[in-house]
Amino acid sequence: MYILYLDESGVPQIHASQTSHYILLGAAIYEGTWFALEKRINDIKSGFALGNPHNLELHAGWLIRPYFEQNRVTDFKTLAHVDRRNAVLAVRADFIEHELPMLPGRKRQDWRKYFRSTDATLHLSLDERRMLYRRVLDAVGSHRQGLYLFAEAIDKAALIPGVDPVEQSFVQVVTRFEGFLKSRTDEWGLIAADRDEHKAGRLQAMLALFQQEGTVWRDIERVIEAPFFFDSKSSSGVQVTDLCAYALRRYLENKEVDGFRRIFSKFYRARGKLHGLRHYTRPKSCRCMICKERKFAVMEEGEVAAPALTIVHAPQPDPAPPDATPAGPSPAEPLTTS
Repeated sequence: MYILYLDESGVPQIHASQTSHYILLGAAIYEGTWFALEKRINDIKSGFALGNPHNLELHAGWLIRPYFEQNRVTDFKTLAHVDRRNAVLAVRADFIEHELPMLPGRKRQDWRKYFRSTDATLHLSLDERRMLYRRVLDAVGSHRQGLYLFAEAIDKAALIPGVDPVEQSFVQVVTRFEGFLKSRTDEWGLIAADRDEHKAGRLQAMLALFQQEGTVWRDIERVIEAPFFFDSKSSSGVQVTDLCAYALRRYLENKEVDGFRRIFSKFYRARGKLHGLRHYTRPKSCRCMICKERKFAVMEEGEVAAPALTIVHAPQPDPAPPDATPAGPSPAEPLTTS
């Protein structure tokens, strides 16, 4: 049995102010390796958590950004973790008392979400949070058996009008997961996702339809039951998927190659071909690693297409933190995540 943990990065809406890509990524984890991966992730968390590592939720959108309160603490990096947290909470309390009431209602809601989502990592500097992010990606990339990635990465500007990116990506990922299961003897699959009241019913209805009628490409016979939905805080599988989806989107949108390289070899391949990942974009318009391996990239004169990856490479040492990261919240303009 394989459990396919699903998560998205980016938003499906097509608007200039939003992300250019919508990503739906699934991490298929074999039942026999679930405990081993869970232990690896919790061991990594233990090196960064202040207290119980299970309370440290991994969400890339909140990890990989500056926290404005830390910039207001003198010599923040020289303090012990407990002292860092106390100092940041003091800055936050002052902001809530004096600055938050002056903001409009919607922005106050955004700030409260920011406070909740960053509470477990207030003691970690931005460099430490980036290191945590990279180490989890390395754990995925170096996991020897029983873990495969599947994803549909959609350049929303390339979509035909009327095509829904959520539906297209879900069809693609489920179809590839089904093909993967059928390539193995007597393997079955379940789908699990972060609890989202707005999308849960829709995903359940789509999967039920696929199970009854199949998709355009194949019958769905090995993906059983309705999708299961978890609070992401209680599921390392969903958290890992979130980080992988973020790394894929940041590579395609911002050319941040470091995170994506750490997991690229885990996308499902068969007979030397990349089946688990597609970059949906305008034909012959892209030179990314995905399009090159799938032979869909625009090639310059004399250039040879990249060979397919067939082995899992050992993770590389942590490099210096990348420069291109999302802007952090500020009292004037809190950010939302995607």
